Amino acid sequence: MTVSPPEPHTIPIPSRPPKTWAQFINAISFLIVFDFGSLMINSSQFVFLAPLLLLPFPWARELYEEGIRYTKGAFGSLLG
Repeated sequence: MTVSPPEPHTIPIPSRPPKTWAQFINAISFLIVFDFGSLMINSSQFVFLAPLLLLPFPWARELYEEGIRYTKGAFGSLLG
């Protein structure tokens, strides 16, 4: 019968093995991509969608609502 190594979450934090360079680079690249994606979604809301609220036309409000729905979906995809 073989003995499997303990699960990482059962090891006390000070006793865990150090992170590798690959894990560190992966974390930094995720941070850059996630922050860039969030910034692009939020800036598109401010630049393209917020001015639509200033227009007094029904089509502008519909376009605004559709754009907000689209960017909410984009952010959900970014999280997933």
